[in-house]
Amino acid sequence: MEDIYGDFWQAFLEETGTPETTVLENYTYFGGSEEESVRVLEQLLSGEKTAISHCIPAYLTKKQRMPREDDYTMVTDFYGNPCCILHTTGVTIAPMPELPEELMQADVPGCTREDWLRDRAAEYEKLAEKGGFHFHSEIPVLMETVELVYPAE
Repeated sequence: MEDIYGDFWQAFLEETGTPETTVLENYTYFGGSEEESVRVLEQLLSGEKTAISHCIPAYLTKKQRMPREDDYTMVTDFYGNPCCILHTTGVTIAPMPELPEELMQADVPGCTREDWLRDRAAEYEKLAEKGGFHFHSEIPVLMETVELVYPAE
């Protein structure tokens, strides 16, 4: 772990009393631009965004580990600076249109079901083109429910 990430993780462990044996599963940032990254970080830090959607075939084609309940993830800004730690409190897997609307709104605060489905379909279709899998309207989605655990709200 690079010093900046190791220092941030160590501060989290010490300040929250989390056991030293706790594993950091992932580093990530959100958004395709600095502006989008800032918006999503603000939503996470305010507690407004409490879910993250994942296109399952994208994980399978890359042979990446999918999020699991009790995971810890470090979220960085667009430039790789650590900003917060999320804890996965739940995982729901379903075909995209069968996900509960409250999870869609937890993923994209203020959206409607129709907007969420349209926007995710466009996003996942692009992923499919790049990732070599087939997009379809019933594509399986993993919805990760998260809580901000560091820094404290």
